[in-house]
Amino acid sequence: PRGVTCYVNIGHLKEASALLEKTAETKIAENAQIREAKRFLDHVTASMKRLETFVKEKKYKAGTKEGKSLLQHITKHLPTTVMLIKCLEGEEKWSEIVPLAGAWLRTAQSAAESVDMLFYNSLALYKSGSAIRAKRGFKKALELDPDHGPSKSIFRAMKNMEKLKSRGDETFRKGEYTEAIVLYTSCIDLD
Repeated sequence: PRGVTCYVNIGHLKEASALLEKTAETKIAENAQIREAKRFLDHVTASMKRLETFVKEKKYKAGTKEGKSLLQHITKHLPTTVMLIKCLEGEEKWSEIVPLAGAWLRTAQSAAESVDMLFYNSLALYKSGSAIRAKRGFKKALELDPDHGPSKSIFRAMKNMEKLKSRGDETFRKGEYTEAIVLYTSCIDLD
């Protein structure tokens, strides 16, 4: 049963199920322990399926609730974390994404994990008004994976906005207010 809990913790539900079956066959554990482990595994598996459905159907509020509950059991599983982040993004709860993505960044074991979490962390920072920190995060994600489309797209848009804003500031200082309004409005439209 402890092995089952370990597999669940890292999100390997099929392996947890196989180990549970093997444990039951060899009668290593007491029947009551096996039944309790099975109930726990069934609960987590059903919760994971509900979360997947909520994300697919864009039911973000329900998905956020399910995902937060699920992360109490599955703490080291990137796909589960990403699904919760997608729900939080759908609800525009940017301030909740930053610590969640940040925790993954501190423990990421591969560049792929880092790129995904850098993207979500940077997106949340950007939406929260921390454009400078967000730009650094997108840039770092692109250093790890130059072909990461979402980071590339937003990073490019941020650079274009900076150029438009700079041109807007310049035309404003020259007293060309109509042109400045057009440039500033273009910045807003890119956002």
